[in-house]
Amino acid sequence: MIASTQLVPDSYPDMLREIKVKIKHSRFKTALKINRELIELYWEIGKTIVIQQQTEGW
Repeated sequence: MIASTQLVPDSYPDMLREIKVKIKHSRFKTALKINRELIELYWEIGKTIVIQQQTEGW
C-alpha cells in the first residue's frame, strides 16, 4: 500500500506528453507512407492507360 496521499506521480505529465508526441509522430509517418503508396498506385494506373492508348490506339 502506498503511504503517500499523492495519486499521480510528479513524472506522470512528462511521460504522458512523451507518449502523445510518439503517437503524433507515428500517425504522421503513417500518413506519409499511405500518401506515397497512393501516388505510386496512381502513377501505375496512368502508365497502364497510356500503354493501352499507344498499343490499341484509343
